[in-house]
Amino acid sequence: MSFCWSALANSVALVYPFFAENHLRRGRTVLRPIVLVSIGGTDLILDALVDSGSEHVLADESVALAAGIDLSSPLDAEEIGLGGGVVEARFVAVKAYLHHPGSDAAMGPTSWDLEVGFVAGWRPLYPCILGNVGFLDRFTVTLSRLSQATAVESMETFDNRFGT
Repeated sequence: MSFCWSALANSVALVYPFFAENHLRRGRTVLRPIVLVSIGGTDLILDALVDSGSEHVLADESVALAAGIDLSSPLDAEEIGLGGGVVEARFVAVKAYLHHPGSDAAMGPTSWDLEVGFVAGWRPLYPCILGNVGFLDRFTVTLSRLSQATAVESMETFDNRFGT
């Protein structure tokens, strides 16, 4: 497991405001836990949905193409459920970067190695979904609807906070 902890050293939390979508659901604004990531390099920064219901980190195949990631020899390919259907995800080992929100951007991103499943014919609203294996198992993530924010901290934070 390889990490560059420059951004999350000394228990610094990266706090991202929820993204408000441009529509209402039952009279409420739809809010999403979105963080800023890039895959394969730091040039293409994406809005990524934090999704505890996703087992994997998944991304639109066009993200791989834009980042110069070769999908011709994936580690494996798996049919998975996504958005109410079944799609094929081609998994590739890459480096990902978690970028600071807003004015903290000058501090530089946190990087880590993971496998991303790239999907052709992508349908979700966001180009990347951050799931359990590859994101939520690498960081302590706290979502607060009340505060309308997502906090991302080092992986040890949960154990230090709750003694587990």
